[in-house]
Amino acid sequence: MMNFPLEENDVHIWHAAPEDLRRQALPGGLLSPDEIDRQRRFSSEAAALLHRIGRVLVRTTLSRYEDIPPSAWRFRYGPRGRPEVASPLIDPPLRFSLSHTDGMAVCAVARGMDVGVDVENLSRSCRFEQVARRFFPPAEVRDMESLPREMRPRRFFEYWTLREACLKAGGWGLSLPLNRIAFRLLEDGAAAASFDPSLGEDPAQWRFRLIPLPPGHMAALAVRGREKEDLRITVRYVKQEEARP
Repeated sequence: MMNFPLEENDVHIWHAAPEDLRRQALPGGLLSPDEIDRQRRFSSEAAALLHRIGRVLVRTTLSRYEDIPPSAWRFRYGPRGRPEVASPLIDPPLRFSLSHTDGMAVCAVARGMDVGVDVENLSRSCRFEQVARRFFPPAEVRDMESLPREMRPRRFFEYWTLREACLKAGGWGLSLPLNRIAFRLLEDGAAAASFDPSLGEDPAQWRFRLIPLPPGHMAALAVRGREKEDLRITVRYVKQEEARP
C-alpha cells in the first residue's frame, strides 16, 4: 500500500462504503484470532459484519503510514474499552478512532494526539428532541429548538457526533454522563467545548470539527493534545481497489 506522510499536526480521515471492504471482512481474512472471537459475541450477523468491516478499515488505514502489513497490527483495549495499537511500537505512536453506521465506515488517524471520530446516518430514526432534552445541556437544547423544525434533526446530529467523538478521544466511552460536556458551534464547521470541572480538562488542548461527507451522513472529529496549533485535516475516500492490501 502507498505510504502517506503524517506529520504531528496532521489528522487524516478515511471513509468508505462498507461494500468496498466487505470482501476483506470475510472469515479467514485480515482479522486476528482475538478479533474473530470478539465478533462471535455479536447477536446478529449484520452487527458482526460491521465489526469485521471496521477492523479491516483500521488495519488497512494504519498500513498507509507504516511499512507494515495490515494483518500484522496488534491491538489492546484501555480500561474503558478504547482500542489502541499494542504492536509494533512506533514513536510517536499512531492513534486511531473508528466509527461506522448504515452505509458508511470512518477511521481517523493521527500521531501522538488523542483522536475521536463519530459518523451518523442522517436518516436514522431517532426521537431526537426527547433525547436532547434528556442528555444535552440546556444551551444546546435551546439552540436546536430555535431552528425551524425541518432543520432540528441535523443540528441534533451535529451535537451528537461532536459529543461521541469527544468521548472517544478522551477515552471515557459511555461511562461519562453526556451533559458533562457542552458545545458551541463556530464558523466553518469548527466547535468549542466546555467541560465539567470534575473532568480536569483544559479546553485549549482540544480541537473539534464537523466533517463534510457524502449526502446523508455526518461526521465529527475531536482531537486532544494540540494547544494553540493549527490542525491539518485531510479527508479521503477509500475506493474499492484501494481497500486491497
